[in-house]
Amino acid sequence: MTLFTIGPVEMFPEVLEAGKIQPPYFRTKEFSDIILNIEKRIKKMIGTNEASRLAILTSSGTGAMEASVMNVFNENDRLLIINGGNFGERFRKICELHKIPYDTLTLNPDEKLGANHFLPYRNKKYTGILVNIHETSTGQLYPIDIISNFASENNSLLVVDAIGSFLADPYAMDEYDVDVTIISSNKGLASGSGLAFVVVNTRAYKSILNNNVKSIYFNLTDYFVNIERGQTPYTPAISVLLQVEEHLKIVENMGWDAYMEGIEKRAEHFRASIDRTKYDIPNYNLSNMLTPIFPIKKNAIEIYQTLKHDNNLILNPSGPPHSNSMLRVGHIGNISDSSLNLLICLLNKI
Repeated sequence: MTLFTIGPVEMFPEVLEAGKIQPPYFRTKEFSDIILNIEKRIKKMIGTNEASRLAILTSSGTGAMEASVMNVFNENDRLLIINGGNFGERFRKICELHKIPYDTLTLNPDEKLGANHFLPYRNKKYTGILVNIHETSTGQLYPIDIISNFASENNSLLVVDAIGSFLADPYAMDEYDVDVTIISSNKGLASGSGLAFVVVNTRAYKSILNNNVKSIYFNLTDYFVNIERGQTPYTPAISVLLQVEEHLKIVENMGWDAYMEGIEKRAEHFRASIDRTKYDIPNYNLSNMLTPIFPIKKNAIEIYQTLKHDNNLILNPSGPPHSNSMLRVGHIGNISDSSLNLLICLLNKI
């Protein structure tokens, strides 16, 4: 079975091996060194400085989304949520639950986000902007420069869920004045599921310290204190941390730019090779992480089932409103050229 999905993804052999060993006891200097090395590498690859702080959560990416919102903001804030799909809607539900006032910039399923969308929201005193920089339910990669400029003009804290973009698309936290970045272990980091990472800059950190966070497990301040000694406040997903460490080594040894260039070329090759008389591809900006394809004459679910049962190839099906009309093809992880070409050949024959 080969995964052309975006989480979990095909892991490299070294990462798989790291997950097979007996998990070590973690309250040791040796394990602290592993966590500190992970912290150093993630900060470097995410494009932020040493003063930024990292929280390592044993949770899904959604847990990190909720932790970020409830630690940085409260009922005295007013947020703007970019809602162009399932994950933008998830940010909205989090704010609704925690009674944090918000407005939504809502996009239609096939609508491209541009600077003009922000004009009705100017000068409304938003204290924060929430965005999933790659809305993986549609495949649209939002323009970080436009969003960053809007946040700066309004002096708003910018929270970016980069789970669907990290280590696939160019991203520089400090360059774009991002205050909080969220990533997870099972997408760009090509490791097992179960870990999420929240990186906050000095400005966001001050907001967290001034907030009365009503949570034990998701109080990020505890994580920031503990990581100074290379630990987490609660038992982490030890085996997944070992996998993340191994994958970061692979990226570092390969060269960060070369690693991401390989993913970009894979995405470009797929998009150039797919039969456009049989499949449509949206004209909005796409992440290198995945390509959304719309079969013109066939049912998407039927194509998914055929590839799964007849060829052991797994794509990402889609939820409403595109359940029967869209498939998502992942380009991250340990995907060989031969596997990719086989998928292209099979899709073009269907």
